[in-house]
Amino acid sequence: QEGVGLWVCRFGSEDVLLGLFVEEVHHGQYDKLGVPYVLHPVAVAEHMTTENEILVALLHDVVEDTSVTLDDLRDRGYSDEVVAAVDILTRRSGEPYSTYIERVSTSELARRVKLADLRHNLQPDRVKLLGNDTLVKRYEKALRQLSSVGMQ
Repeated sequence: QEGVGLWVCRFGSEDVLLGLFVEEVHHGQYDKLGVPYVLHPVAVAEHMTTENEILVALLHDVVEDTSVTLDDLRDRGYSDEVVAAVDILTRRSGEPYSTYIERVSTSELARRVKLADLRHNLQPDRVKLLGNDTLVKRYEKALRQLSSVGMQ
């Protein structure tokens, strides 16, 4: 939870409530490595530069992994652009990963956040402990695909 405190200091006091909200909805969740899950969106947010990128990075898994809905985010006052990007980043139940990545590629905001998300998930220490070559290859392919958007 030290990472959340570092995030609050880095992004300023105005975002304290968002940090607490993200921490609250991910409370008790752990990633595949046994680390408190809230540290993942914080790590992704640390690589963002604009306010909307930071908001989307912090919220990118909230709808998919918690009981929070897109309407809840709207009710909390998040902009249509932020909610739309979170929606794009929310993988649907039963959705093929390739379809999901194709959708992410249609939004520059969602694409930038997903690239940071993939880079965090592909950090060597995380990959080593994960021990799932199939998942790593899927992430690497998605990283290549999303990195090449707009380069054709």
